[in-house]
Amino acid sequence: MRKVSNSFMESGGCVACHAQNLTARVARYGRARGFAVDEEGLSKQFADHKAAYAQNGDRLLQRYEGGGGIDTLAYAMLYFEAAGYPPDSITDA
Repeated sequence: MRKVSNSFMESGGCVACHAQNLTARVARYGRARGFAVDEEGLSKQFADHKAAYAQNGDRLLQRYEGGGGIDTLAYAMLYFEAAGYPPDSITDA
């Protein structure tokens, strides 16, 4: 079992749209095929990811795309879907 980098937000300061977001997709694929995944690390990583978008909800509704623009938002939506996160005000924004 490999561990995810659940300290990335603390040391990197961003959600790393081209790396961290794909972790959930890989974990979902692996879990479905019987591979063990770092559930605790994934949970921490997801909480950090969600917090990053929750604090920008109003800005996102005003078409703020942040660093990486639409690519970052697309990766974020893929992450939320892979993590099984239901639609809410964060995903709506």
